[in-house]
Amino acid sequence: SRVDLLVALDSTPETFVMPDLVYRRYEPVRRSFETGGFRMGAIKFEPYEGISEGTILRQLPLPGHPLRRRDAISLVVAAPATGGSPS
Repeated sequence: SRVDLLVALDSTPETFVMPDLVYRRYEPVRRSFETGGFRMGAIKFEPYEGISEGTILRQLPLPGHPLRRRDAISLVVAAPATGGSPS
């Protein structure tokens, strides 16, 4: 007897190349990625002397790595320096 078979294939998700975000401003970068449908992961704010507040210091994935919309983008962002010397 005849059998009809319907097979669904997973479509390959679009892959992008992660840009270098270091020294860029956090808010415009966040808005751009979220508008593009990307997922933001952990965002950590650290005091960093000599760098303007809101500047991206580190990122994961690293620049040049493949990036899909479902991948979490984690950033370390400069917070205001505490202004005191450590005890």
